[in-house]
Amino acid sequence: MRTLTAVWQSKLMLLFITAVIYNGCVLAAVAGPYVVTVREMGLCPEYDTDDDLKIEGVLHFNRSSKDNLLFNGYGTVKNNILTRGATRATIDFAKWDSVSGWREHYLVMPFGDVCFLLEDIVTDLAELLSKHVDGFPRKCPLRNITYNVTNTPSRIGQLRHFPVLPYGRFRAHVLYFHAKKPQVTKPRACTKLIVDVSPKPTT
Repeated sequence: MRTLTAVWQSKLMLLFITAVIYNGCVLAAVAGPYVVTVREMGLCPEYDTDDDLKIEGVLHFNRSSKDNLLFNGYGTVKNNILTRGATRATIDFAKWDSVSGWREHYLVMPFGDVCFLLEDIVTDLAELLSKHVDGFPRKCPLRNITYNVTNTPSRIGQLRHFPVLPYGRFRAHVLYFHAKKPQVTKPRACTKLIVDVSPKPTT
């Protein structure tokens, strides 16, 4: 498992470096210590998908901090989409530009197994969800049920194994595909996220 993780980390870093060069970015623009703040989360109207995974809800202000929104809603898992080996994923990032709008396909990251993504790349996020979502496991599989999400902070600390992005606003489409049915090209589901990557507060 350690060898597999190291291989994937190398692949992810190579993808990121390629994207940086392709988009004409300079390494000096890459973020240092950062926080990620979710500004929008839900379904992807841009894609025709099945509904094997649905995440819907609302962000609302936290009384103690207007910068740290809280998410309330639900996530519905169907047809064993989050069972090990059942699903592969592609994360398609776009970066917001104040002049030209969204820069499509700013960074595209394919994953061979969604469970690997959950357990090895965004383990910090999984730990956060397990504290705020009743019955949310830290390991696959995720059962075919509806999970209630209550007052989950929208601000996430630096993810230990995730490629560092430049500061700015990003849109991510997480597309889920059948791993064992390559002939089925229609996505099983799509999750849309809009996030801000900003410097980590010093206090």
